[in-house]
Amino acid sequence: DGLHSSSGGVFALAAEASLIPAVGALILKYAELNNIMNLRETLSEFSHVNGQAFGCFTSMLSFMIVFRTSFAHTRYDSGFDLMTTMKGNCIDASCSVLAFTQGSSAPKREVIAFMRRIAILVSVMQAKAITMMRGKNLTKQSMKELQILSLDELDEQTRWF
Repeated sequence: DGLHSSSGGVFALAAEASLIPAVGALILKYAELNNIMNLRETLSEFSHVNGQAFGCFTSMLSFMIVFRTSFAHTRYDSGFDLMTTMKGNCIDASCSVLAFTQGSSAPKREVIAFMRRIAILVSVMQAKAITMMRGKNLTKQSMKELQILSLDELDEQTRWF
């Protein structure tokens, strides 16, 4: 899940959140310009508000919104980087374990079975970590969506560790 993923990243979510207020503002402006429901007179009642106080308020509100949005995006980006690093470290660790099998005196068939088992377990572990980060539990459906390697080769207890 990146910033521009097809399932909707940060920018798609921001566009969804801002669409309704933007359409509402356009409708209100149209109603004001065409004096629908006496909106022009209603809004003129608020003309006594001090312009300097209103400007200060909107400036502070804008600053807070921009700051919080920037901070949230930085946290999201940092979390995404940490997930990518975790995946890379898992792959590095499993490759190191698999490299040690090259010098094994066990039969070739057992070595290949062990290597396959390590790859499947790392795949399940990464799927579990991803679903936990999403705040969900690992289910059969999410296991299929995450395309875990040879899931049917694992016993039931190992799948749901």
